[in-house]
Amino acid sequence: MAIAASAFTVVSKVPMAVGRWRIHGKYTGPASYTSGGEALSNAIVAAKFGINHIEELSFSPAPKTTTPTDSIQLGFDYISTATTQGKIHAYQSLQAHVHSFLVKGGQAAASTDELSIKGTTPVTIGKESATDATNIGGAGGGVQAATAVNASAEVASGQDLSTYVSHFVLVGA
Repeated sequence: MAIAASAFTVVSKVPMAVGRWRIHGKYTGPASYTSGGEALSNAIVAAKFGINHIEELSFSPAPKTTTPTDSIQLGFDYISTATTQGKIHAYQSLQAHVHSFLVKGGQAAASTDELSIKGTTPVTIGKESATDATNIGGAGGGVQAATAVNASAEVASGQDLSTYVSHFVLVGA
């Protein structure tokens, strides 16, 4: 789906050279994000910005919004088609989360490798043998697969970003 012209508010348009402009403004996200990015049409670029070609488009977060979308980062891919200048992509940082630790029950164990679980939440998990044991991947027990912290992923299709506002700087001719 193409972006609506109303998603952009131009704050200033400063000439850089004959026919070349630096445009500052605000971009408001869509009510329903399109998976793979929001197409920025040639018609919107011409009508809203008065230019024919985007040379550079960058976004920076506006002051914190009132919704959980404040971890959104925007990018522009510059992959133009006959009718578009490229797409605006939205990425969201994954929130902090808790990992779980699984100890498989009902497993036969050698005496020195037997696990003991003491206490209540949080518990102490230990074994008699003095050497530590690490299980990578969690398939046979241990920390269960979870998304890593400090990662980001494209916003889910259909996510409402209409309360998310980002500042933009556009250079074009």
